[in-house]
Amino acid sequence: MTTPRVVLPNRRPALTYDFEFWGQRMTVTVDPTGAYEVFLSTRRSGTGTDAAVRDAAILFSLARQYGCPLETIARALTRNRDGTPSTPIGAVVDNLLAADPPGVAP
Repeated sequence: MTTPRVVLPNRRPALTYDFEFWGQRMTVTVDPTGAYEVFLSTRRSGTGTDAAVRDAAILFSLARQYGCPLETIARALTRNRDGTPSTPIGAVVDNLLAADPPGVAP
C-alpha cells in the first residue's frame, strides 16, 4: 500500500533566498508552510551542477509529498565528517530543520 500524495494548490506562498555552496551562488524557493516543495538552481543554467541540484530538489519534493519526514531525508543524505551537509540539497534540508517550527522556511 502506498501513501497518498499531498496535492498542492496551484497558487501558494513561497519563500526565496540565496546561499553559497561549492563556491557557487544558489537560489532556493521553498513552500514555507510545510516544505512540501523545493526549487533549487545555480546561477549557471545548463551546467551539470545546475541539473543535479534541480533534480535533487524534485526528488526531495516528491519524497515530502508522499509523506517522508524531513528528519528521515536529513539522515539519508551524504554528510561530511564534521556532520555538515555534503550537498546543496542537504544544506536546504538542514535550514528547514533549523527553522522554528521545523519544516517552515527560515
